[in-house]
Amino acid sequence: MAGFKLSTDCKDHNLQGHKQSGVYIIHPFDNEIQVNVYCDMVTEGGRWTLTKGGNSSLYVSITLSNGTTLYEVYQHFSVSGEEGNYKLFLGGPAIGSLGYSMLKSGYSWAKLSGMSFSTQLGDSMRSHDMSGMYFTTPDRDNDRESSLNCAITFEGGWWFKNCHLVNLNGPWYPAYWASPWHPTITSSKEIKETLMMIKPH
Repeated sequence: MAGFKLSTDCKDHNLQGHKQSGVYIIHPFDNEIQVNVYCDMVTEGGRWTLTKGGNSSLYVSITLSNGTTLYEVYQHFSVSGEEGNYKLFLGGPAIGSLGYSMLKSGYSWAKLSGMSFSTQLGDSMRSHDMSGMYFTTPDRDNDRESSLNCAITFEGGWWFKNCHLVNLNGPWYPAYWASPWHPTITSSKEIKETLMMIKPH
């Protein structure tokens, strides 16, 4: 059809009149490639795409077992491609009820063999600002912790630093999931669901 524009993201679908949340087809690269994605058309004004993207806002939420949903919105979010080790670019302002721990400084800590500990680097606290970090997996150690691979230690891939204050990819309870969103949520026992969505500016 002449003049018909293919949707490149959920925002396009929303502007075309699609107001129900659900799975939609988008064409993020060109007319030849199509991708099925879930579009949230309700949360915080809708138009959220559950996928990676550039020049976007990031919405993160954690739903607790009692039904309460805590969230945080970061105004600037993008992720590089595989050649850049999926480097995270994240910026504020951040608003919400979870706390801005993805852009926070604090002690590096872990819990190994049943013993909690924290460490300091030099005379100041280690920064856990995740912006600029590369994605670490068990077979690709891109974190800054020289003594271990954070993805192996904490059983999941993430943008680890030394290692984390936030990690949404930990193992579900009853396995030990260290610090899902410190200091707001420190145990996976109370977590029912986690979610990350993006919306183009």
